[in-house]
Amino acid sequence: MNIFKISAIFGLTLSSLVCFSQLQTGRLDEQILKSIVVIKKGTATGTGFLVGKLGSANTGYGKLFLVTNKHMIGSYSLVDTLMIADSIQIFFYDSSNNNQILPIVLKLKPEGIPSHAIHLHPNPKVDVVAIDITYIVNQVPEIYKYCILSQMLLPLKEIPVETNTGWGSPVFAIGYPFGIRVNNTNTPVLKSGIIASALTGDLEIASSWKNRKGAILTAVQSGSFFLVDGLIVGGNSGGPIVTPAEKIERKLGDRTLAKYQPNYVLGIVSHGVSGSGISTIFSSDTIIELLY
Repeated sequence: MNIFKISAIFGLTLSSLVCFSQLQTGRLDEQILKSIVVIKKGTATGTGFLVGKLGSANTGYGKLFLVTNKHMIGSYSLVDTLMIADSIQIFFYDSSNNNQILPIVLKLKPEGIPSHAIHLHPNPKVDVVAIDITYIVNQVPEIYKYCILSQMLLPLKEIPVETNTGWGSPVFAIGYPFGIRVNNTNTPVLKSGIIASALTGDLEIASSWKNRKGAILTAVQSGSFFLVDGLIVGGNSGGPIVTPAEKIERKLGDRTLAKYQPNYVLGIVSHGVSGSGISTIFSSDTIIELLY
């Protein structure tokens, strides 16, 4: 089994990757930017991001995952089952070479059948996949430096407790709209939006889709997703939705308590809703389920 040591890869503390004290209000930690990667499937370009899961204290080992949409690893829609592609191309950072782009071909069906490293969300209407790419660390040790720790993925039920986020709150969508990126690097584009629905996990929405046979069908989604209003376009698919850094102050009697909110990941961009400017975001719950 391909595994890697926490002390060598992730560091011994969460603060080694997420520098809470150095963030400024409303800003984004640049470490998160470097965890975002370009994914190419044929001529299509989308987004993915690297998530690191710490191992247990007993083993000291962890895993590295590429998180993206099902439709970025094959042919898929809410009315068509997934047909996994043979391979996709991922563009990592290579900090050992002046942060140049490091392309890697990821074989999804190395023996003609889907790899066991592909963790598909079991709900056919949840457009989320996590791929265990821990073995790549053995080939390209530099990529371990850039990932979002799984602790920064915030489940819906914890959002009201940990953040000041709700209806109308600003969020960031990070990715590669229309494939735009900074020349010679993998740096993504940051786009802003607002939370446009409740964060309760009990939403239901219907949308129309054309299936592979050309028929127009209606798909009804429900469960762990929410909506974001903003100019989130093609290429942003598979990228994270992140809270701005924020200092939250609360009054408790005659005292003022300050709590620092870092850049939490609330979910993953999937698709727009019928040209409305509103996008469907699957919550971080759907990602956490796949990190095993």
